[in-house]
Amino acid sequence: MEVNATLGKLKSFKIGAGYDTDEGARIKGGWIHKNFMGNLKRFEAMAEVSTIRQNVGAKITIPKLFGFEFEDLAKYEKVKYPGFSEKIISNTFKFKLPYKTTTHHLGLLTEKGEVKADDVSEQIKDQKFFINAFLYEYTIDRRDSILDAKKGYYIAWNIEVSDSVLGSNINYVKSNLEGRRIFGFDDASMFRDFLFAFKGNIGGIDDFKQNDIPVFKRYFAGGSFSNRGYSYRRLGKKDDHGNYIGGNSIIDWSAEARYKTTKSLWTVLFLDSTLLNEKSMMFNGEYKPSVGAGLRYDTIVGPVRIDIGVPLREEKKSPVFHISFGQAF
Repeated sequence: MEVNATLGKLKSFKIGAGYDTDEGARIKGGWIHKNFMGNLKRFEAMAEVSTIRQNVGAKITIPKLFGFEFEDLAKYEKVKYPGFSEKIISNTFKFKLPYKTTTHHLGLLTEKGEVKADDVSEQIKDQKFFINAFLYEYTIDRRDSILDAKKGYYIAWNIEVSDSVLGSNINYVKSNLEGRRIFGFDDASMFRDFLFAFKGNIGGIDDFKQNDIPVFKRYFAGGSFSNRGYSYRRLGKKDDHGNYIGGNSIIDWSAEARYKTTKSLWTVLFLDSTLLNEKSMMFNGEYKPSVGAGLRYDTIVGPVRIDIGVPLREEKKSPVFHISFGQAF
């Protein structure tokens, strides 16, 4: 037997453009070297510009370092959110620890930056910060596709611990648990044109002091990938200037029923609901539900998504329109 092996393309560029109602128009690009300095080390330089976000970064992945896969990501990011803007220089290194059917990551996050409030209030302040935080991430992904899953489930849990012992000027523990489940049916089933999808997310952050969590670390809700009865990050309480302040505890869940109308078109009904509490690790209070409908049009690079949601517990029940690429979950 004779085997001939040919080395594949090691260097390439990638570029893409898109639009969604959360971040507006955007364009991104990158340069990839799949055998950077030998031994299958992967280097990637990247840049992205959208209506609200601009960032540049570089990532290197080493397949084997001390017996584990190692990844380091350095990035500069500038973002304009409703009510405040932030500039952050960050570096994240992680060791990947695969175990049976799960993946674990251990690492350290370093962030230095500043927040600038549109209108300074008790909840949203001008602030400079430096953070060193330990990271742990656990994931198990059994979906048949990341972009447009038809079957399977996904579970992710992460925890971030920042402390002055590490040199941080902000102390906190932040943790988040997310689960997704997609139910599809075989071609022989009478329900083959139906699909049901569910997502649940619970998160909390605590500084063990006075619930004085800086705005850039809080949870926000509303938007194309959250509660679709609300615009992007426009759910919950406001400060005296009318800016949304986010929360330190969140429960966010969604359910969808999809029906394949034609070969490429799906119609969708959905129910979203969110609890956002300004207190740390407090998971009680009023849920904000919304209902809506949408369309999914399949393309060779994934589905184009259109959703219209209506909040159910607001005095003004105006519909909110969302357009994006890929499934909501």
